[in-house]
Amino acid sequence: MNCFFSSAVLKSLTSENAGIRSAVLIHSESSELMHRLLSYCVARAERDGLSCHKFLSKYDYDKLCAVYIKNRKIFIGDKAIIPDLHEFSTVKIIDADEIYESTLDKSVVGKINSQRKLYISEAEKYESSAAVISRESAKMLFQFVDKAKILNYILRFMQRKGLRQVSKDGLESTFTLGSITSWGVHTCFESVAEKCSDVYSICDCTRNIASLLINGFSSAFRQCGKDTEKFTCSLCPEFSEHLCIPELSLAFVCENDYHPYRYSDSGEISQARFLKRNIPHCLTEKLACNEELKDELISSAVFSLYDAMERDNELCRYLQAFENTEKYAALSKEIENLCFE
Repeated sequence: MNCFFSSAVLKSLTSENAGIRSAVLIHSESSELMHRLLSYCVARAERDGLSCHKFLSKYDYDKLCAVYIKNRKIFIGDKAIIPDLHEFSTVKIIDADEIYESTLDKSVVGKINSQRKLYISEAEKYESSAAVISRESAKMLFQFVDKAKILNYILRFMQRKGLRQVSKDGLESTFTLGSITSWGVHTCFESVAEKCSDVYSICDCTRNIASLLINGFSSAFRQCGKDTEKFTCSLCPEFSEHLCIPELSLAFVCENDYHPYRYSDSGEISQARFLKRNIPHCLTEKLACNEELKDELISSAVFSLYDAMERDNELCRYLQAFENTEKYAALSKEIENLCFE
C-alpha cells in the first residue's frame, strides 16, 4: 500500500496494538539513495510474500522515505523523519553517506542542502497558514451540522449490512493517503481502489462532515469486530478523510477539488443532507473566501516544494558522482541482513 508519512502514522505504528518490534533508521543526504535502498527492501519483502506499507516523500512523491514490513513488524526509514524510536523498539542506525569517496566536497553539499531546507521551511509556513484557515472554516460550519442525522445515517447503514456488535472490538490503523507535494496535491487513491470493490464517495469541500462520518463509521465497524484503516488529512491530521474496511471490501472516500475520486463508486454521499437549514448567506460567502485564500496558500507551498525538489535533484546528482559501487553493495547487504535474517 502506498501512502505518505505523518505524525498520525507514527502514532499508529508505535501503538500498543501495532507494535514496531525493530527499526532500521538510515541517515543520508541523498533522497535518491534512500529511495534505492528502500526499493531494494520492498522487492526482497515482496519476493518473500510479505506485505509492505510504502511511505512516499511529500517533497517528491515518486521517492520512498520509509517502509513498514507488516508481517515482521520491521520499520526501515529516513532518520531525518523519525529521529528516535528507542522507547518503542530495537533500533539500528546506519550512516549511508559513508559510501561516498573522500574527494567529495562537503561545502558544496552544505550549500545546496541549506537552500533546499530554506524552500522547505517556506512551504511549511504556507501549509501552516492554510491549516489555520481550514480549521477556521470547519469551526464556523460545525454549528450548522446536524449530528443526529449523521448518527442515524450510520446506524441505518450498519443495519442494511446486517452487522451487529460483538464482544471483541476490531483494530484501527491510521495512515495518510494524500499530501501537498512538489507536483501539487497528490493522493494515492489506488491504495483504496485496489482492495475495495464497494466505495462510497463523500462530497464535502470542508471535510468537516466527512470527518464526523468517517470517525463514526470507524467506531461502528470496530464495535462489530471489523478492523479499519483510517486515512487522515496531511494538512490537518485531526480531520479524517477516508476509511477502508478490508474484510468487507468497503471504503468511504472524501471527494473534493483537491482529490477527486476517479474510480467507479457505489454511491455518493452529499454534505447537504447533514446540514441544518437557514445557513446565513454571510457564512457561505466567508467559507468561499476562506477556500480561495487556502487555494492560494497551498499553491505557494507547492511552488516552494518544487524549488526544494530541484535543489534535492541537484544534490543527488552531485553525490552520485562520488558513489562507491562496492561500498553500496555492502551497505544494501547489511540492511538486508538486519531486516530479513
